[in-house]
Amino acid sequence: MRKDRKKSARKDLTFYERSYGFRPRYRILVDGTFISHIVEREATLEDVFHQALGSNGFVVYTSYCAVDELRALEKKEALLLADKGGIRRLDCGHKGKPENAHDCLLSLFEHITNVEDPDLDAVRAAGASGQDLPNTRGLCVATQDFQLRAKLRNIPGVPIFYMNGDRLIFERPSVVSTEYAKVRDAIVPGERDDDEEEKKHPVRLQPHKKKAVGANPLAVRKRKTGHADGSALIEKRKRKRVGKRGKKAGNDSD
Repeated sequence: MRKDRKKSARKDLTFYERSYGFRPRYRILVDGTFISHIVEREATLEDVFHQALGSNGFVVYTSYCAVDELRALEKKEALLLADKGGIRRLDCGHKGKPENAHDCLLSLFEHITNVEDPDLDAVRAAGASGQDLPNTRGLCVATQDFQLRAKLRNIPGVPIFYMNGDRLIFERPSVVSTEYAKVRDAIVPGERDDDEEEKKHPVRLQPHKKKAVGANPLAVRKRKTGHADGSALIEKRKRKRVGKRGKKAGNDSD
């Protein structure tokens, strides 16, 4: 992952941390399409997610329905990675009664609006109500299923990953996620009242006054004593000269 792409991923991850409470170790849910792509590219999950998450810890999960789908499609290598590649099983509630992996994954999140045709007013109303977050398990999702990604964008607070060749792409937060977070953040208890109070009674800061600094005593030359015209200094020099001449005249007379 390039430096600018890493910077963008870090910024987007910070958004989910601040607005939706995500923290390391991040919980990443992968489906069968993502596992199959990893196998085809001969990559490892650790190296792939390290591109976006850096040194932050993460745990990779998949659902029972996704594994059953891989088994039905006879994806042996992908099934081997799912079974012995350190991928944990997430209880989707369909064990023994498997569903389509696509529908199974969507069922793990609360739908506050139609995932195919979202109503932003309903999203904002849900955010303003202060109800539990739609993604209560704090799951990130990694999938190559384009239709599934399109529906996940309409569920607030779901970080989405997918692969473009060998590169991991971390999608920017969707409009639904940003609108929901914007309204929810605005009604955090204790913040709205303070903001309104500050608008009514703004605090005016007094300008900082610089203290008067005197002259550096080491840089000031000492004033010479005497009159302003320097007459005392001239008189003193004359005395020294007279004294020397008088001494010399006395020596000559001897």
